[in-house]
Amino acid sequence: MSNDSTDPASDRTVHIDQYTGNVLADVGFADYSPAGKAMAVGIAFHEGDMGLWNLVLNTVFCLSVIFLSVSGLVMWWMRRPSRALRLAAPPLPANLPLWKGAVVVMLLVSLLFPLVGITLLALLAFDVLVIQRVKPLARLLA
Repeated sequence: MSNDSTDPASDRTVHIDQYTGNVLADVGFADYSPAGKAMAVGIAFHEGDMGLWNLVLNTVFCLSVIFLSVSGLVMWWMRRPSRALRLAAPPLPANLPLWKGAVVVMLLVSLLFPLVGITLLALLAFDVLVIQRVKPLARLLA
C-alpha cells in the first residue's frame, strides 16, 4: 500500500512499458498469496492506515509502552536499595513461588520471537563475561 487508501484489499501494482505504454503486469490484492495478503493487511494495520480506529489503537498502544517505561523506572526508584544510589535491582525475595511459570513464559516468548531469545542470551553473556569480571561495574550493579 502507498498510504493512499484505508483498504489494503484495494492495493494494486501496475507495470507499464515506458516506450509503448503497454501494461506489462497488473497485480492486485486478489493475485497475492495468502502470506502476501496477510503481509499487506499486517503492514497497513501496523502503520495505522486502516482508518481512525486503527490510528487510535496504535496511539493507545504507543502511550501504553511509554507508561510501562516510566512506571518501571518509578517502581525501581521506590524499591531501590536505600543504603546508596546504585543501579542494582532490589534484593531477590526469599520466596519465589512463580519462578517456574516465569521461565516457561520466557522460553515461549523466546521461541515465538527469536530476537528476544538472542537478546536474553546476549545480556546473560554480557553479565557473566563482563559485568561480573570488571570489579567497578560489579560493585555499581550489585
